[in-house]
Amino acid sequence: MLDRDKEYFEHDICKELNKAVDDVRPSQFCKQQIMSEFAMKRMNKKHRGVYGMKKVYKIIVAVAACAVFGVLGAYGAGVISGSIATSNSDYDYTKYSDLEKAEKKIAYEVKAPKRFSNGFEFDGMTLVSIADTDDENNKYNSRKGLDIQYENKYGESVLLVTDPKAMKFERYQEKRDVNNISLYFSRIENLFVPADYKPTDAEQKKIDTDPFFNIGYGSDKKEITFFNNLQFELDGINYLLMSENLASDEMFAMAEEIVR
Repeated sequence: MLDRDKEYFEHDICKELNKAVDDVRPSQFCKQQIMSEFAMKRMNKKHRGVYGMKKVYKIIVAVAACAVFGVLGAYGAGVISGSIATSNSDYDYTKYSDLEKAEKKIAYEVKAPKRFSNGFEFDGMTLVSIADTDDENNKYNSRKGLDIQYENKYGESVLLVTDPKAMKFERYQEKRDVNNISLYFSRIENLFVPADYKPTDAEQKKIDTDPFFNIGYGSDKKEITFFNNLQFELDGINYLLMSENLASDEMFAMAEEIVR
């Protein structure tokens, strides 16, 4: 085979492999785990002043145990084994009236109120770059997301995460239906540890057996937090409400305000 023909052949193979993985991605529950870590860093770091105005942070989470994958065959193609999300540490938009500008950036419409009846009001919006990765850090399914943060007068935060690719809702602890839209609630325990941390036998067993337990690497110290997540699909867009403080009933009520 001539070198030029070989180049064309390899190029065609790469194109077909990229097409093949377009719909191969971590499961919905993995997305919750990934975004739990992502959200906690944004919601907490913003108030602690750890990140500067223009600093970019990113979250990479391995998802081997909880993902739904397809093996891509020969020619060096890998298996999707994680996701990466990057964002500015500060808001990209601080006015609710800029929602339309943000929608043009992400190329989809977001249904998000300026305020909720429980006192949470719009605080800011952040553009997020999301991609799925394999073991060799190749990126697939690159897309733009939009996160909107709400705060109340007590300084509590709720994050509304959006993703243009809908997912299957596989694991949850409570489900309710509103206007033929299913709402799924779960409470996730997050263990954040330094990059060189090795889980104990008990922690590893929990990682392997508890679908509502997540471990994230890269923190300065060992820390355990809990996030309440409420997820649903609306007009083909995946919505995820996240809070450290709110009970399930209040989160269901907020989701209903979006859906209605």
